Amino acid sequence: MRGDENERWLDVINNRLVLRRGAALFFRFFGSDAFNIIILLTLVSVLVDNARLRRRLRGMGAKPEGKRTWL
Repeated sequence: MRGDENERWLDVINNRLVLRRGAALFFRFFGSDAFNIIILLTLVSVLVDNARLRRRLRGMGAKPEGKRTWL
């Protein structure tokens, strides 16, 4: 029982170090453009998710209402 807790604790510490290092490298590489990259990735993921949900709704037989101007 005790060994499992210690292993989980070490996993948490290792994950924190890896994520911290990855974030530092991300901001070092992109510099002042890092925020713009994050916003761009967020926008793309929202558009992809929206398209996925629309396809799923269409597959369930939902009828689109209103005028769609894209996709």
